[in-house]
Amino acid sequence: QLRPGQAATGIGISSERLLVAGGIYGDIRAYDLQTKQRVGEFSTGSGGHLHGLHVTDAGDVWVTDAVRPVLWHLTPDQVTAGTGTPTAIPLSPEIPYVNGPDNLEGVVALSDTRLVVVKYFDGTLYRIDLDPQAPQGRTITPIADATARLGSKMILDGNRLVVPDEDGLSVVEL
Repeated sequence: QLRPGQAATGIGISSERLLVAGGIYGDIRAYDLQTKQRVGEFSTGSGGHLHGLHVTDAGDVWVTDAVRPVLWHLTPDQVTAGTGTPTAIPLSPEIPYVNGPDNLEGVVALSDTRLVVVKYFDGTLYRIDLDPQAPQGRTITPIADATARLGSKMILDGNRLVVPDEDGLSVVEL
């Protein structure tokens, strides 16, 4: 149940928890699916706009920020405990930062260590390979010849990435 001063811009399910990205309020909230009670809240601080949220098969939670040049991460243990500080994964300089709310919006996981994100401003899709041995814990690569102009949230349909945009849907074969 939303209360005044809350937003819901992305949702996902992890085990028995409903997770909600809180938009300009910078929070990620967890609710028990059985009792409908809030069982956790995670703050990313002010100045951002949490947008897309995706839960991997392993229970990791990834949240995009349309304003700040970071990708937020919650571990399965944090979700279960209902507490902890989300980790900010830096995206610069590989994903050019745009001053304003036109940065990353959508995120999906291709595996537990590979994500795809879309930048709203120009529709560029990026692959993020998570690797603790890599600088900043990740490698970011633009996906050549694939864009989703003004792309927002994303879902996977088999090997197709479906991205709603200002004109309808973009479908990208992976």
